[in-house]
Amino acid sequence: MSVTTPDGPPEPGAAAASLDAEIARIRASGILGAQGRLRELFDFLVQRSAENAPPKEAEIALQVFGKADNDASRDDPVARVYIHRLRKRLDDFYLRNGAPDGLRLDIPRGEYRIVGADTGAASEVRVSEATTDAPALPPPLAA
Repeated sequence: MSVTTPDGPPEPGAAAASLDAEIARIRASGILGAQGRLRELFDFLVQRSAENAPPKEAEIALQVFGKADNDASRDDPVARVYIHRLRKRLDDFYLRNGAPDGLRLDIPRGEYRIVGADTGAASEVRVSEATTDAPALPPPLAA
């Protein structure tokens, strides 16, 4: 698994190792439970984010929650509800434990992927096999 930032690929190994360590820290913390839907959802999102293939809501319903094809295609909120719960668990984890390496895992609003967010800056680190050539965001406007 490699990691990319909006500014391009970082030094190989260093950022990926930090991201892998943070994923392992979340898993080992017990915040997701030893087993269950939140843990399965987290693992599924990590896997799909590493493949640079964020899933659609219906795919989460099928793969993680075992919904039938016709149930997954309906407006079933199970994926959205569990994504919300997972976001809250991650937020609670970082409130209690902090981000010692300056990197925290996050699920951006409206998306179904795991990213590593640099807590010291506004940059985002994506769990991905591919690199991105997206330009850097402009600095925030001064008030």
